[in-house]
Amino acid sequence: MNRIVTMLGYLFVVGLALTANPVLSQERHLRKAVEVKVDWEDGKTFSFQEVSGLGMQVEILEFREGGDPAAVRKLPGRVNYPNVILKRGFVGGDDFWDWIKSARSGSLTRKNLLITLIDSQGATLAKFRLAQCLPSRWTVETDTPHERRIFVEQVEIATEQVDIVP
Repeated sequence: MNRIVTMLGYLFVVGLALTANPVLSQERHLRKAVEVKVDWEDGKTFSFQEVSGLGMQVEILEFREGGDPAAVRKLPGRVNYPNVILKRGFVGGDDFWDWIKSARSGSLTRKNLLITLIDSQGATLAKFRLAQCLPSRWTVETDTPHERRIFVEQVEIATEQVDIVP
């Protein structure tokens, strides 16, 4: 299971190392990601500063086999994908916001998203394809309550599948 979490712009790998995937070299997963691009199928692109929740979990089913009551057999079960959280400085209304608020009118449509992690030289670190996405939560809050008062927009996306794009 590959699970990627960005924290303060750096990529940390939890679970299996990304080097298990020949597409992602060891050098690339240690570089700093400074931008997260989100592309829609219709060509619209949005910038975010942070992404978390990219991953998957396979439910393991255990059962005892009749011929050997002492042994427990394990089989793969359902695959679950956690919600993906995107963060950026609050930019006001845009097409992303229009998609989120369409839930109020009952006209919410699913979208396939491509998330691209980009380093400071503009090189692509990794790409992830998210299928059948729906926005599940939207918030705006300040990052520091008493200092600069930068407003951070957070969008939580429910997805049915996450794949690493070669």
